[in-house]
Amino acid sequence: MNASLYLSKIALVASLSAILITASAADVIFDFNTDGVLPSSQGAIYRGESPETSAFSVSNGLLHLDTFTIFSAAYQIPDIFNSDWGITLEWRARVVQTVGPDFGPGISLCSGPYSWTFAMTDTGISEYAGYHSPDGSGWGSWHTAASFSSGDFHTFRLVIPANSLDYNLFVDDVLKYSGTAATTDPGKNLSAGSFYWGEGLTDSWNQSQSEWDYVQIQNVPEPSTFALLSMVGVTLIVRRINRAH
Repeated sequence: MNASLYLSKIALVASLSAILITASAADVIFDFNTDGVLPSSQGAIYRGESPETSAFSVSNGLLHLDTFTIFSAAYQIPDIFNSDWGITLEWRARVVQTVGPDFGPGISLCSGPYSWTFAMTDTGISEYAGYHSPDGSGWGSWHTAASFSSGDFHTFRLVIPANSLDYNLFVDDVLKYSGTAATTDPGKNLSAGSFYWGEGLTDSWNQSQSEWDYVQIQNVPEPSTFALLSMVGVTLIVRRINRAH
């Protein structure tokens, strides 16, 4: 094999390996750049007691949520979460107004028995710390995960490693809180493997106004799976190249 052919093979393998790397991470992005185009037209499932347009609207590059006259309105992305893979959730949003300091819109990711749930408030973001039911009635407890200025847009990023209940929460690219998933509240009918964002998914989310710039979900394979996929892919590529020559 001459040197130029060898180098060509190496370049081809490198390029196709990069394609494998890109394909191994599944991105789902909801942006709101087209007026009137709601997330339900982009693959999300609307969940609410009232018509979607009574709570949500899209204009000026933002998704607007107003639940002052209704109790719950949210979107669901089913079958997006696999605990064998890591996941990163990122969203940019701001709370315009709430009825009190402990109320606000938020997000929730459910694995089945466990969930990662956060509510944005006027002055920060709160973590749903767990469902408790010693007498059969049940309630949830909350605590502040991060504090920030009221009314401003912030970028939130929730990072959950593969095969882990632990997480890191970043606000504006700064690590603000590390914690562990809570027991899922059975009364909220959250589906295993689903991601939600909006209002009314927990007992602390209701009556607020918020604006969302984008919502992004990225699944990332854990290192051993990624290495195996890459190795198998590159091996097949090399074999095909050798057969062709």
